Amino acid sequence: MANQIQTGNLLQDGVTYHASDINNALNLATLLPGAITAHTVRAPTASDKILATSGTDLAAVTMSALRTFTWAGIIATGITNLHGSVATSGRLLDSISGTKNNYAPTGIDSVTILALNGTGTITGIVAQPLGTFKVIYFQGTITLSNNGSGSDPANRIRWNGGTSIAFASGDVALIWYLSSNWSLVATNRNLT
Repeated sequence: MANQIQTGNLLQDGVTYHASDINNALNLATLLPGAITAHTVRAPTASDKILATSGTDLAAVTMSALRTFTWAGIIATGITNLHGSVATSGRLLDSISGTKNNYAPTGIDSVTILALNGTGTITGIVAQPLGTFKVIYFQGTITLSNNGSGSDPANRIRWNGGTSIAFASGDVALIWYLSSNWSLVATNRNLT
C-alpha cells in the first residue's frame, strides 16, 4: 500500500489514539496515483466488484450487474467523451420509405440500436425518457432533418449547423434525448 494512500494524519507506533484520530485519518485519506498505476491492468470479469453510492450508502456492485443500465438522470453540458464500452439493450431492424414524422416503430422503447434500411427521411423520433440514447446504424440511404417541422417539437432531432444530413449505408449516428428533444451528439458524417 506504500505510495497508494495518503492520510491527513500520520499515525505512529507507541502512541495511544482515540477513535476520532482514526476517523480523521480515514476521512482525510486521499488515493494517490500509485493506487491505480501500481496494479496490473486486465479486463474486468463479471465477478469483479466496484464501489457505488446512492449518496448515503456504499455498495459493492458486480461488473455483471453493470452490463445493462439506463442513462436517465445524466445531464451533459459542453463536450462529453465516453470512454470504454457502453452496454446496449438490443437492436431493432426497420425499413424506412418516404418521410417519417414522429417516427415510432414498435419496440423502440426497449432497444438502444436502430438498424434502418431503405430510402427516406426522418423528421423526428418519438420522445423517450431524459437521458435515453440511441445508436442509429444506417443500412440504406436515409436523411435526418435538423429540427424537422414535420414532427412535434419534443420528437425533433437537433444539432448545430445544416438543415439535414443524408446518411449512406454503413454510417452511424448517436442521438441523446436531453431536456425537450433529441440531440445528435456524434456521427461519422460532416454536419455542415
